[in-house]
Amino acid sequence: VDLKLNEEDILNWLQKGAQPSDTVRNLLGSKGIMQKYHEARFAKK
Repeated sequence: VDLKLNEEDILNWLQKGAQPSDTVRNLLGSKGIMQKYHEARFAKK
């Protein structure tokens, strides 16, 4: 399955407080998006 994700929009929604389901979190993790989100989140502090 070829899954195309708009990384910029996803990171924007996560920063606004969106909470992905476990399934979506796993998909985002496999694409490296959750890692980027956590790095950006903790780099600001």
